[in-house]
Amino acid sequence: MGIIKEDHLIIIKALIIKDLKLKYKNSILGYFWSLLHPVIYIAIFYVVFSKAFPTVENYALYILSGILFWTFFSTGTSQMTNSIVSGAQILKSIYIPGYFFTLSLLASALINFILSLIPFAFLMFFLGAKFDFNLICIIPVTILFTLFTYGFGLMLASLNVFYRDVNMIWMSFSPAIFYATPVAYVIDIVPAEWRVYYKLNPLMHFLEAIHHVIYNGLWLTWTELGILSLLAALSMYIGTSIYSKLEKGFVSNL
Repeated sequence: MGIIKEDHLIIIKALIIKDLKLKYKNSILGYFWSLLHPVIYIAIFYVVFSKAFPTVENYALYILSGILFWTFFSTGTSQMTNSIVSGAQILKSIYIPGYFFTLSLLASALINFILSLIPFAFLMFFLGAKFDFNLICIIPVTILFTLFTYGFGLMLASLNVFYRDVNMIWMSFSPAIFYATPVAYVIDIVPAEWRVYYKLNPLMHFLEAIHHVIYNGLWLTWTELGILSLLAALSMYIGTSIYSKLEKGFVSNL
């Protein structure tokens, strides 16, 4: 992966616009589908689990803060996994780095995520979230989470060119990851002897950081920020390394 040049940015911008237009083409509700998806999640989990976790104060806010970030990760990775394969006709016609397709899809998912924060901010306020200066911590968490998501998605997209089962495996495995991550439940309910295994899930650290900031209304600690930075850097390193090793064989395997 080389340095992104000015003409590269033009291509990526065009791909982002194309992705956003195709996503809502012939859709009556359009962008509001991006808001409806997490709302449905929140409603289901609140109805099903609110009584299961009576000790969790303001359970609706707890779910909301986690669902938004999970939806971004889930949507971003599922779209990126098949991105290079979907761009086969273009890649066979002219030379465009394959990561342009993963990057454009991540960017469109990020745009939807950022836009969704606006109406959900009002809902968070209604649910009792404290709008203090600590909320600025959402910015570094979002940046690091985006880098982590991109590295992971780039790895899946690269492998999917050679092994098309990767896309199907991830689509099937993703729901299991959801339940293995404290999105709709607190980590305290997990038996102490099992929590060490939960900490091996990198998503747990990002979701706990989000709950720490939005739900608990606290500042991120330097330790938390360091762990998130390490996870983002590791994901980017693995993703770009795998991409670099496999890139030469993309066209011949599409």
